[in-house]
Amino acid sequence: MACLDAAIVGSVSGARRVLTRIHALVHLTVRRRLADGFNNTDKSMQPPNRRAYSIPEVMCVLGLCRDSVYKLIREGRLPARKIGRRTVVLETDLQAFLEGLPMLGAA
Repeated sequence: MACLDAAIVGSVSGARRVLTRIHALVHLTVRRRLADGFNNTDKSMQPPNRRAYSIPEVMCVLGLCRDSVYKLIREGRLPARKIGRRTVVLETDLQAFLEGLPMLGAA
């Protein structure tokens, strides 16, 4: 990456800025990939049905930050599974979570 130069990385705050930029780039890439999959109407070009989503993908789908997603998991509101060290959320669990959210303006 062109943004990683010695002057920026030379300090703790510089390293923090670099990590923030990397996180933003990863977040943007995941959002674009998800958008491409949902907006593509040609069935032959669509990715296969996802059975599980990584935490960054769940963040994009829900529009929440990492801490909020892990808080939902800790509270038991969003079931998650472990594959080795990786945490994933099954597509059915994510769908059930979204369907279980209260309707806006519901009494």
